[in-house]
Amino acid sequence: MKQSCHTFKNRYGEQWLNTLVTSRGITRLMAPHSQLLDGSRSWDLQLCWEVLASAEVIAACYSHNHQRIPASAQRWLNRRQGLYARRCKISAEQARLAFNAALKVIEHPQMKQWCCCNACGQTWQRSQRELLSMLSSTEVVR
Repeated sequence: MKQSCHTFKNRYGEQWLNTLVTSRGITRLMAPHSQLLDGSRSWDLQLCWEVLASAEVIAACYSHNHQRIPASAQRWLNRRQGLYARRCKISAEQARLAFNAALKVIEHPQMKQWCCCNACGQTWQRSQRELLSMLSSTEVVR
């Protein structure tokens, strides 16, 4: 049964997903995390959603549970894990980067404000905690 994921149900998540599925490698997947953590891009709601959407895809990769992500992301991930698996493997360092960036975003005041203003905010926060537990509980991240 397909789970609902609020991360991709907003214009920022949708735009990021469209950009991702037209890219070849994992560079685009990791870009929001790198930009956030190295400070090359200022904090805004768009960057926050891109980081979380990217973390959703990475968590799906490690948990082998692709039900949380949209079909287009599932197809992209399946291609990367199959045909390009050796070239596009996500490293432990990249998984740690995703975990750290997602943790910062969830605690950011803009995201907390979004949760207060939206009816689905509490459900979304719960799903993000599940996402982080998936990322942190894998052997790769430890």
